[in-house]
Amino acid sequence: MRKLFIALLFLSLSQFVAAQSPRFGVRAGANLFILHSSNDKTQDYSNARVGYTAGVTLEMFINKYLSIQPELNYSHQEARENYYGSNLSLEYTQLPILFRYHTANGKAALYAGPQLGFLGAANIKEDNGKETGVAYKFNKTDFGIAFGVAHVPPKNGMTFDLRVYRGLMNVIKSEFDGGITTRPTLISVGLGYIFGN
Repeated sequence: MRKLFIALLFLSLSQFVAAQSPRFGVRAGANLFILHSSNDKTQDYSNARVGYTAGVTLEMFINKYLSIQPELNYSHQEARENYYGSNLSLEYTQLPILFRYHTANGKAALYAGPQLGFLGAANIKEDNGKETGVAYKFNKTDFGIAFGVAHVPPKNGMTFDLRVYRGLMNVIKSEFDGGITTRPTLISVGLGYIFGN
């Protein structure tokens, strides 16, 4: 059902693009990731590590103040748990659809919107150097809300933004009803460049 909703939303956006003058952009930056478990200390990766992200954007204006910006991003995320002492690294392809409000001077934007993520790889590295692939323990999709603030140029130019993503689904598979609860939080700082008026 969720995939159908996203597909219909992208189809609607593609129809909208045909009538607009979209602005294409690129974005890259650093992120901090935690995967908090409220009921299992062995899966509480609550010590953030620095990761990285990169992607492309397409901004379409509805009017002077409102725009829609779908993105396609790659995100490498890392965190550490202290119960056993291991690092978790995850790789996601992320598809956020951001609804943006631009201030009167046009130099800043506040935004929020849904984000769908597709897991590419998951690895756990122990302190002794042993690394194990654990993608089979993780759900293949992640869904949540992204929100933030951005500096944007009125035409071509550099962009800067601060973003927070909060997952609404369990990342690690539950082995039984009412099992482990794992919610991700991702904070990222990005620099980019926008092309087009």
